[in-house]
Amino acid sequence: MGEVYGPHFQPPPSATGRRPPPYVEEQLRAALPDLFTGAHSSALYVGANRRRQHFLDDLIASCGRVAILEAFPENAQFLREAFEGPGVRVIQGDVRHASGLLAGERFDACFFWHGPEHLGASEAPAVLRGLEAITNHVVVLGMPYGRYYQGDEYRNKYERHLWHIYPDDMHKLGYETSTAGKVDDRMGNMIAWKRTA
Repeated sequence: MGEVYGPHFQPPPSATGRRPPPYVEEQLRAALPDLFTGAHSSALYVGANRRRQHFLDDLIASCGRVAILEAFPENAQFLREAFEGPGVRVIQGDVRHASGLLAGERFDACFFWHGPEHLGASEAPAVLRGLEAITNHVVVLGMPYGRYYQGDEYRNKYERHLWHIYPDDMHKLGYETSTAGKVDDRMGNMIAWKRTA
């Protein structure tokens, strides 16, 4: 059967994995109480990796069709083995090229969880517009609340934090926001969302 985490990975710390910390779960459910009620029949999930798949189980349970987009090959393989099945598929590719990778597909919801901070501030607006263009109802973003430095993790360049995001950054792009914890603190969390219809 082999190692569960492969040569470049360590098992996830208890604070990560399939469930977020309770305060993040409460934050998301307060802001978007309809997200996991079955109101959306399809979802695109960007941001899952070997160590964190927050809310992915909820999307799979509440949507008929879920596509998981992941750029790093070893993460994509792990996600295929852990989640792929009826109604769930994994696509290896960079979110910067999502519309081309998804070949004209549309989704009711897009869930880009702890991913916007991995984009440069100058490229993020175009990437988010691209996700909005393929989303029928709501785009949901999760990110650190302000400054949080992170470099390559487990030899994965996609893990670098390139943008420190504050509520005003998201408001300028037409998103509503909710914050939890302290700004510029490792445990701070921000969510942002935009209704596309």
